[in-house]
Amino acid sequence: MAYAAGVLDSDGSLGAYISKERQILKLVITVAVLDHRMPLWFQERWGGIKSRFVDNRDNNSRTLWRWQTHGIKSGPFVRDVLPYLVIKGEQANLYLALADTMTAGGFRVTPVTKALRLELAAELKRLKWV
Repeated sequence: MAYAAGVLDSDGSLGAYISKERQILKLVITVAVLDHRMPLWFQERWGGIKSRFVDNRDNNSRTLWRWQTHGIKSGPFVRDVLPYLVIKGEQANLYLALADTMTAGGFRVTPVTKALRLELAAELKRLKWV
């Protein structure tokens, strides 16, 4: 678990995205690395999706491998690595708080829950740039 936490701290992101028109919450964890074995290792342990993409930033085209997990399904991964996170522990706590507001099947949420989601997502976004 400590190894996975280190990878998330260095090469991963915890994202919370809320659509403006319908205020639908989407939670995404992404790890992007050069070696294809790392995302496979994550996928074998926590499910999710392994994919390949080309990073064209900085005029340096290179192939990266990505592992992603979404929504409620990402909770077990975050809970497993949380005790070992050095950099992204606060982000992980906010991510879990957001996950706790989600319901299986996309049932309607109250205005209070929507407001809480907006607040938590804004704080998570702020922490990504500290």
